[in-house]
Amino acid sequence: MEVESVDDLVKRYLEETPTAPKPARRPNKQSSRPRNEPSLLALDTDLYDMYSGFDVALSLPKPDFSIYDTIQETDAVMSRLEEERNELSRKYASARTNNASLLLQKRQLEAELAALRVLLALEQKTRQERQERVERLVQVEQVEHKSIQGAQDGSQVSQIFGTQESPLLVEKELAFFKERLLLLEKENTKLKVAAKELEVSTKHELSFANKRIESLKDHCDKLREKLAKYKSLYEANREELEKEILEKRGEEVEREQMEKEREKMELERERMEKDRERMEKLEREKMKLKRERLEKRERHLLEHLERDQMEHLERQRVELERRSPDESERERIYELLERRKIDEKLERERLERVRDDRNRRVGSSDSGVRQTSQVQMPPELRDDDHASHSLDRSNSIDVMRNMFKSRGRGDRSANTGSDKPRPACKACSGRAASPDYSVNVLEAFQWPHPQERAERADARKEKSVGSEFWGVANGQI
Repeated sequence: MEVESVDDLVKRYLEETPTAPKPARRPNKQSSRPRNEPSLLALDTDLYDMYSGFDVALSLPKPDFSIYDTIQETDAVMSRLEEERNELSRKYASARTNNASLLLQKRQLEAELAALRVLLALEQKTRQERQERVERLVQVEQVEHKSIQGAQDGSQVSQIFGTQESPLLVEKELAFFKERLLLLEKENTKLKVAAKELEVSTKHELSFANKRIESLKDHCDKLREKLAKYKSLYEANREELEKEILEKRGEEVEREQMEKEREKMELERERMEKDRERMEKLEREKMKLKRERLEKRERHLLEHLERDQMEHLERQRVELERRSPDESERERIYELLERRKIDEKLERERLERVRDDRNRRVGSSDSGVRQTSQVQMPPELRDDDHASHSLDRSNSIDVMRNMFKSRGRGDRSANTGSDKPRPACKACSGRAASPDYSVNVLEAFQWPHPQERAERADARKEKSVGSEFWGVANGQI
């Protein structure tokens, strides 16, 4: 039996539950709008009526799914009981078949016993008939002896045989009767021998039949005992089967409960796995967006830096050409400018290479673990003299400010005598010497910084031609 989900139950409840008729809305008499124009109140009411089903669905009590579990368990138990009943029916049918076969054997034995009794009665009747025949022959023999003894008296012979004939005829008859008597005596002796043999054989047959009857009686008693034993075993097995059924039912209930617990754990594990995959996906998307935003900011900053620097260098060159200092000094300044351009180009290439390395490392991670935006310096760009520099967020802002001021715009420490600290070396203004260098420098410094903007404005107002010239000459660009 399938268990209905919550959505199916809600849908079925909404389909079966009749909706109450909506109360008629009274028209607003104070309204000055046309009759056919829909009002906002009517629209809100329609929307409320449209979505009222969802409120009803949300206010429904949570269905009791244990009822469906109980129904499923009951169906399973009923199916098992049906199977057990069929098994007991088969056993009972086999027992009835065995009982019928035993009854058939008993009937066959009784039929054999009846046949033997009939044979015995026939044998007794045959013996009685033979005995009667022997008695008749003896009587005939006695009559013949009497007739032979009284042969001289013709009247007696005629009375016996009912005739009065001549003596020759009587002699012939007498000889015939003698021969007949001899034959009868021989037959009588044969019959006596046969009677004795028959009596002996009949005695043997009777004893054998009696023994057979006794053995059949014993066999029937044994069969009755065996049948009773089978019945008792059947009753005992029935009780044991009922006990086993109850035990198996309890074991199956426990096993089903364990299966349900295991399924719940599997569902929980799958849900946690899905949540973890979803979180990893969100982390990857977040890192991707962050990386794209960071790259965009880097490109934007590099473009502005390059453009600003080129404009500044161009202005310096034009200013220097306009002021026309000494040729040697001009050449030296040009060399410094060219060297600075080369350094900026190398620095830009290095930043692009570091960014490519970072993107390659971030892109190669397949486990979805959160990647940091920090990228270490390549070994060839590290400087052991600057390994002690710890470039945190505040220090990175100072470094970027000093990098902008080193172009000769707002570095007033060389002219005004301020005590503002300067970078430890020239390399710190362009790149970090620490292995913990990362693009967080660019991320922390939102170009253009408000303070830097104000300093630039002040520098434009306060700087003079001489201070700018000597700032370029001192290599602060």
